[in-house]
Amino acid sequence: MTYSKKKYLFNIIILVLSASMLNAFNKSIYLPTIPVYINGTDYLNDELKEKLNNHFAYKIVKEKNDRFYTFSIQNNKNKYRRAWLSETILYQTGVLLVGGVVEAITQAISTDDSEGTGFAIVAVYGGIGYLAFFLNSDYGFSRIVTSSYKIQYEEEDSYINKKQKLGGAFNTFIGDFSPLTSEKINWPIITGKQSILNSHTNYIELFKEIIKYNALSPNFNEINKWKKEALQLYGDPKGEFETSIKYQNRIDYETDMIQKINQEYKSKKEAIQFEFNQKKENKFDNLTKKIEKITPIVRLHPVKLSAYNADNQTFTITSTTHSLKKKINVKLKDAQSFKSKYSNSLVLKQKLKPIYSTYSSTSSEWKQEDEVVLINLKTKKQIPFLVPQELILEPAIIKEDSPFIYIIEE
Repeated sequence: MTYSKKKYLFNIIILVLSASMLNAFNKSIYLPTIPVYINGTDYLNDELKEKLNNHFAYKIVKEKNDRFYTFSIQNNKNKYRRAWLSETILYQTGVLLVGGVVEAITQAISTDDSEGTGFAIVAVYGGIGYLAFFLNSDYGFSRIVTSSYKIQYEEEDSYINKKQKLGGAFNTFIGDFSPLTSEKINWPIITGKQSILNSHTNYIELFKEIIKYNALSPNFNEINKWKKEALQLYGDPKGEFETSIKYQNRIDYETDMIQKINQEYKSKKEAIQFEFNQKKENKFDNLTKKIEKITPIVRLHPVKLSAYNADNQTFTITSTTHSLKKKINVKLKDAQSFKSKYSNSLVLKQKLKPIYSTYSSTSSEWKQEDEVVLINLKTKKQIPFLVPQELILEPAIIKEDSPFIYIIEE
């Protein structure tokens, strides 16, 4: 009785293991994308727009308030010129000469006399005459447009300059400006020289790892090939000189062999699937740990400085992209100077960590880590917010190393 129970339990374990091997480890990982707003997309050609839109980690949003980062593309200057005469002559003459030679050879073969050569000379000289007319017309010269651009990262008030040249004798271009192409601009170029955006490098690399992880699948190619070749030996129809008894015996034998092949194939496939499941599950654990440990990305929120409250000696800080509303204390004698110098260089600094999902990319999100702080981009210093109990009208002690900020001491 004990033996029967053990055997029964053993069979159940085998069935469970078999089922687990047949089921693939199918947990995917989805990370949130980084929303970016670009002002001036008309200056990008269609290919570049598509490449920027289809980036795996960055997502171009239509609404400015939905973005983490804002870029503006400004067309500063356009320089126009016609292609050099030598460029156009070289191109047009080459086309005409090649055309003339091809035509001469064709005529010589078809007429089997010297008329083809004469025709070639007429074609070449006639073509040169046409070229002279072509070059003297306004239409004849190919236009070259060189456009200068300023690509600005607004939140950090930094920028890069780029030039784009299109047109020429070999590439006709007609337009008021040369749109930026993927040869000049891509995400690494846009973000590479910006200190905050350059910190995305680790997140980008992790994103690449996860894309590869999600694409993983067990490789059954070798055993599929083996099964196909093994089954090819069986299944022939009854031969003309094969007796019914021999045919039936062969069918019985082949049925048994096919069953063994299928069983062996199943065992091999389960073994491959089991090994794959273990590797992918380990990879899943490693990647999720990396996500938890990754350095947060930084988002800067533009702020609005309120009218100065002379009685409390405070400014109120608000933002169109964050719900924060807090006060900072600035000495009365320095308030006007502070506002004129720094009102456009104050930002809220927010640290965000990715929260992954195993269901879909829309389920992943960004979560704030630590408190939001106020930063002066010009001085690179943090400005402390006042806590409610500090909003009193008692005299304050001003530290000498903080010329603009009131620090209340008890």
